[in-house]
Amino acid sequence: MTANVVFPLFCLIAIFIKDLESSPTCMNDGTSFVCRSIKTRQDFPSSVPLYTQRVTLDGRDFPANVFPNGLFADASWRNLTELVIVDFQHILDLNKTFLEGLDGLKYFSVLSCSRINYIDSAVFQNTPKLEALQLYMIWWMYLYDVEKALTGTPSGLKYLSLIGLHMRRLPIVLGKSFSNALSGRNLTYLDLSLANIIQFEYDVYRKVLFNLRYLNISNTKISLFKGLGTDENDLPEWDVFDASRCPTMVETKQLWESKYFVLSKVKYIFLSTMYEFKLQPDIILNLSRLNALTAINVIDLSNNNLVYINMTLLGAYNFQELQKLDISGNYMEYINPSLLRHFPSMKVLNMTENKLFRMQTTEAFRNLLIWNKELRVLYLRNNNLTTIPKTFLTSNTKLQLLDLRYNNLNDFNIDLSNMWNLRYVDLSNNRLHNLPSSSILFLEVISRYQLSKTESNESYVDHFSSLYFLDKTAVADKYGYGQSFNTTSQMWKNEEVMYRHLTIGLSGNPLQCDCESIYFLEWIISTNIAISQIESLRCTYASDQYPLNRKTLDKVYFDCVIVKVIVTSTSFAFVCISAFSILVFYMKRQKRKRMKIHMLTELIQKGKNKFKFIVFLPFCSQDDDIVRTHIHLSLNNLLKQKLNINIERDLVCCGADYFTPGERIMTEIHRCISESLVVVPVITSSFLKSPWCTTECMVALQEHMNIVVLMQEPIDISGANVVITKLLENYTRGSWAIKEGVFEIRPQWNIIIQSIIDKSMEFVYNHREATDAYTDYPIAAEDENAV
Repeated sequence: MTANVVFPLFCLIAIFIKDLESSPTCMNDGTSFVCRSIKTRQDFPSSVPLYTQRVTLDGRDFPANVFPNGLFADASWRNLTELVIVDFQHILDLNKTFLEGLDGLKYFSVLSCSRINYIDSAVFQNTPKLEALQLYMIWWMYLYDVEKALTGTPSGLKYLSLIGLHMRRLPIVLGKSFSNALSGRNLTYLDLSLANIIQFEYDVYRKVLFNLRYLNISNTKISLFKGLGTDENDLPEWDVFDASRCPTMVETKQLWESKYFVLSKVKYIFLSTMYEFKLQPDIILNLSRLNALTAINVIDLSNNNLVYINMTLLGAYNFQELQKLDISGNYMEYINPSLLRHFPSMKVLNMTENKLFRMQTTEAFRNLLIWNKELRVLYLRNNNLTTIPKTFLTSNTKLQLLDLRYNNLNDFNIDLSNMWNLRYVDLSNNRLHNLPSSSILFLEVISRYQLSKTESNESYVDHFSSLYFLDKTAVADKYGYGQSFNTTSQMWKNEEVMYRHLTIGLSGNPLQCDCESIYFLEWIISTNIAISQIESLRCTYASDQYPLNRKTLDKVYFDCVIVKVIVTSTSFAFVCISAFSILVFYMKRQKRKRMKIHMLTELIQKGKNKFKFIVFLPFCSQDDDIVRTHIHLSLNNLLKQKLNINIERDLVCCGADYFTPGERIMTEIHRCISESLVVVPVITSSFLKSPWCTTECMVALQEHMNIVVLMQEPIDISGANVVITKLLENYTRGSWAIKEGVFEIRPQWNIIIQSIIDKSMEFVYNHREATDAYTDYPIAAEDENAV
């Protein structure tokens, strides 16, 4: 019963999934629109979402005659800039109305179509903005139709790609009619690769090709050099010239020296037909579109004038078989890590004699080898490097040889924690004084790990012999020139024996025999790691050169111990004396401060002469209520509390309360100010307009009084007189305001009170000779000069 129910259920689910997979789908990701599995003309979308710029019609499941007339008639197609038809397996007719409605189209591409039966001469008249046309791998197409269609393309056409052009498998001759079809266009990119073309003379297309920047005629049978270079002053200035796998270039060796192969102005040249190839000076290799080199093992670009290797056209292609890349002896200042990413199996990388010091502090240099996990040998010598990032080799755990000779390295602090296969590190001829303890520890751990391994000699030889073919002489021998194969193989075996265990090269460095290098010197003498040319190592001690041996180390150690004892003793004595001096100074200062406070308190309590009041408080009578409620009362109470004074009289003098009736106002102002230690003017808008308030401030300035300003915020001081302006320019101030009936002051009262007391004590100290008559505790003369 169960089986009778379950089996039909599974059948229904399978049918549903099959229908779902075969149903027409159009997916939109914002600016791109992709349609596939369209069965009838009715399945085509009549419109596309707004702002769609790219449409891809995946025709793998399209039936014949599926494209309807007026396909792009809806106004929503007007924003379309790119149209791609891919993998259409039937006959495609590009009639006059096929692109009608695509006024903004800039890029039109037909990829991998079995046959284009007809191309109307006016098909591209509906696309006045067309800049790029690509007809890729069309296996059946009439040259006459192509020429007619090109004649109708707009003058702004810049990019033309006819990759894989075939005419019913017949050889193609591109004559004057094709040249005339291209004339009048400002073509900068022309790709005729993989086409069945046998004749393409430069003389015929001179005007068309002269403005090109990119020309690709790879994998064709073109007589590509005929007419090229006959006149040295009439050479094209192409940026990219791809002649890969052209039989004339491979089969006719004389063309390398022929006058027809004059390409000195070309910036990028593709030569992908050799097992190992090398360029001449002034020619920079662009590794783009070398995907035909599926079996290439070695790329040698050494000793040229390379400044930059372009990798923008590489795309996602990887050179899986590449084992060695040699870009030594050039002027490389920058190498993009994305370039080396395309060589995941690379085992040998030679970047010797470049200018990589210009990028040594960049993030790109730090991540330069992050994708090359199979790297075994790395040459970086003679690049003027002063430092190597610590994480530079964290991804290269299989590295065996690291060559950093002839740089300007001041340190070697690379993370070697996982470099278990490391055999040789050459740091010769740098500026190293020693090696840091972290690097020494890493090297010791690696060496002990290698010594503990129980691998047989045979397995080890096999491990290294797999790299012999990466040597240039071995490649030359394989192709019938150069040294013998046995000699090359033996060379690698000798290297294997030499570097069977970890070896370090340090010769030519200005090693220092000083106290900081004792650990490093002890390690060199006692380590089991092989030190290359250790007998020639010398170090500088007391301006003289000494051999690096036990005798020199003992002398340095003894001198350092003596110096250390002397320095330690001196330092301890200095610290003790300094601590005692600081303690005495602190105690004296605290004592003097207590005496000042005590003296001030006693003088205020007696209330004679200058010490009747601490504060003279000038303010405008219009602000009387606010000042007396929030400022006068707080100042008076807090001063008594802070100084611990318990007396009835006020410590804050308000002029209106203490002026003697019948006396001259100026006399009373002078008297009140002379009986106070600090003047605290309360500046408001009314204060700025009052002449008597200004007079009180002027007297305070003339008497050189200590002044603490309290100013209402906000206030417009643009109309203030000269006296108030001078006051505000020369003294910092506190501010107060009444917000929603609450009095607020900044800074807090305790800070303002402490400032008033400090200024009062400063007056007492500065006038101590005059104040000795008023106190029983005069300040001793020796306290003034204490410590």
